Amino acid sequence: MRTLYLVSVALHLVAAATWIGSLTFFGAVLVPALRAPDLEPIRTRVLTVVGLRYRLVGWLSLAVLVVTGVSNLWLRGVSWRALSDSAFWASPWARVLAWKLALVTLLVAVNFVHDVVLGPRAARLLDLDPEGEEAAHARRSASWLGRLELAISVAVLGFAVLLVRGLP
Repeated sequence: MRTLYLVSVALHLVAAATWIGSLTFFGAVLVPALRAPDLEPIRTRVLTVVGLRYRLVGWLSLAVLVVTGVSNLWLRGVSWRALSDSAFWASPWARVLAWKLALVTLLVAVNFVHDVVLGPRAARLLDLDPEGEEAAHARRSASWLGRLELAISVAVLGFAVLLVRGLP
């Protein structure tokens, strides 16, 4: 059982590193690099191609995080029965878990809106009218959602640290 737990934790950490590292790469490296004036003609195309390619990696990372997160709880002895017991949720540890679960749910929802609604809309509008106000607004909205995803992810990471290392 311990080996299974360690494998599950390792997969959870790899998925979290992939997710947070990728979001950081997009915001700190790729997007700023594409602002170079000589890259302007290909900026939209590169962001679209990279974004579409990353979509699979991102969703797989989130899926692994959810599956291994549930597995880690179970392997640590948190049963479905405990999760349905109000007394369980009264403990400080469970309240931290509740915040983490709420943020993960929010993260999945924000990622869905970014990947399925705003991202494709921004790419489509930028293809049709790169200088248009509607395209610029859609691009900015998608960009802010990406930043929000990173902020939520870092908060989730903070709650994860509290869960495994203990409350201060």
